[in-house]
Amino acid sequence: MIGTIDPDSKDILNLEIGNIPPKTEFTVTISLLQEMKISQNTFYRIQIPSTISPRYMNRVGAETKVPEHMKQKGQSSGKADFSWNFKVDLRTSRKVIFFDSPSHDVTLLNQNEHGTETLLVMAKDETPNKDFTFVYTTEDFHLPSYVLGSTDTSSTVMLSFIPKFCTLEINDAYKASIENKPFETDMSSAKGDYVFFLDRSGSMGGTRI
Repeated sequence: MIGTIDPDSKDILNLEIGNIPPKTEFTVTISLLQEMKISQNTFYRIQIPSTISPRYMNRVGAETKVPEHMKQKGQSSGKADFSWNFKVDLRTSRKVIFFDSPSHDVTLLNQNEHGTETLLVMAKDETPNKDFTFVYTTEDFHLPSYVLGSTDTSSTVMLSFIPKFCTLEINDAYKASIENKPFETDMSSAKGDYVFFLDRSGSMGGTRI
């Protein structure tokens, strides 16, 4: 199997698969690392496109031709000869207190007692005629958090600060996000000066100075 990124759109992955015997089932696993968006200043949000069409082509000029194998043939019957399903294995450092998919019905399979490991699936296989969207939020969502990564030679840390601008309750914020309404806040009270100080001197280790 050979995978290449489309040189024009930059966001389409073409797979060339060969040497598959007739009537044989096979699985293609693709790993994607993506930063999650913040919705309504209350939720983490991820959206997975369901179709390939010009609206997903980044800065492609009108003169660019759509590859032959991506063109729609004949009249659309509204039916597809394939379906999709999703399993969401959600692992967090804080307790998940809300989750839902505004695009599809999801079913909770399991959640540990701490609410940090949650397993969900789509209620049924569906025709991929709309994007899959999933949102969730955690306890103490607006508290600063960090992720630490290290190798044998170096270390990296990512700090996340999410100021609390939205004062809506979770259910109201979720309804507003579905209706694509902006949240209301008093921005004058949210303004401020922030100073971040990182001590690399090493004086914080060992005995007190």
